[in-house]
Amino acid sequence: MQAVWRQVKHRRWLYVASLLLTFALFLMPIWASWFAPPPFFASGHGLLGWFIALLAGILPAFLTGLITTWADHPLLVLLLAMGLLVSNGLAGRKERKLRDDARRIWDEALVPLTEAEKNERVQRAEETRAVPQPEDATPAGEATARFPRLRQFVRWRVLPGLVLLLFLLIAAWLVLTLATRLWLAFAERDGSFCARISRPEAAQPFVLGTRAQHFLFDTRRPCHATGMTVRAGDRYIVEMFVTHPWSDGGEPADPRGLSASQLGLGGYLGMPLRRAVRGRYLQPVVHILGDRGAGPAIQPLELQQRGAPLNLWRGEFVAQQSGELSLFANEAVLPLPGGRSTFFYTGQPYHNRGTAMVRIVAAHIR
Repeated sequence: MQAVWRQVKHRRWLYVASLLLTFALFLMPIWASWFAPPPFFASGHGLLGWFIALLAGILPAFLTGLITTWADHPLLVLLLAMGLLVSNGLAGRKERKLRDDARRIWDEALVPLTEAEKNERVQRAEETRAVPQPEDATPAGEATARFPRLRQFVRWRVLPGLVLLLFLLIAAWLVLTLATRLWLAFAERDGSFCARISRPEAAQPFVLGTRAQHFLFDTRRPCHATGMTVRAGDRYIVEMFVTHPWSDGGEPADPRGLSASQLGLGGYLGMPLRRAVRGRYLQPVVHILGDRGAGPAIQPLELQQRGAPLNLWRGEFVAQQSGELSLFANEAVLPLPGGRSTFFYTGQPYHNRGTAMVRIVAAHIR
């Protein structure tokens, strides 16, 4: 029977090892930068990194940052994956051995024993009890024997409770992510953030070389309507002149936006809650609302510093569809009623700061 309990103990430790390796794999964006680059498989330019990067085509978009980190550290991913395969393989063997031993004990319990077998078991048990304990018992063993209740309490109450709490937090985060994505699919469409112009005829089209739109862009506002319409396939130039420094929750930023790694654990947790999952935090995003009933086209803007002033940024985009043009700073939102949905735009201590004067002009119209 002792052999069975040893199998249970070994299987438990293998389960804990697999759990820790899995967490390490999914939390790699947080700790991968702590280690120096290895002598080989140090970047995503090799075959292994290229193969890992292919996962971005089949996994959800909010995992893009995680997959990019995996592709940039292929050796760490390989070691963790091999560790998972080994631990899961050993756990499977222990599970089969445990079932075989339990089946054997059950069969022996059902078959009546002869007198000779009974006497042999009694003699074996007496010999086991008669074996003297070693005199040089380790202090750890003495401490374990001295505090058996504490050890049992930690093993069967504290550790399972912590694991349960961790799983509940992960489940709550997944539910919040799903609820936010479903809510955003309707909120971006029905004008909860970027409302339609009340009179469609009031929206003016861009005219090549003659019409430019200027407005103040505030990172705390969830939308900036331009009052202009764009046409699918046409190219437009966006210029931003930063008039007040940008920041997200106190972290300095600029019109390029902030990656999740720059915001720490909260940045990674908020990735699937961003309005534009593929965009960075505070990155300006183009919002084109088409015909009624159609979903909006959302395009993150890639801006670069241009010209002598360091606070002048310039980029361009090709309209994916025709419709009313708006602009907003990318940020996480919550599926809550009223103004609470934009808590991360204005709420303390995560509020945004920063303004810029924006100029949009048509660069090429077919």
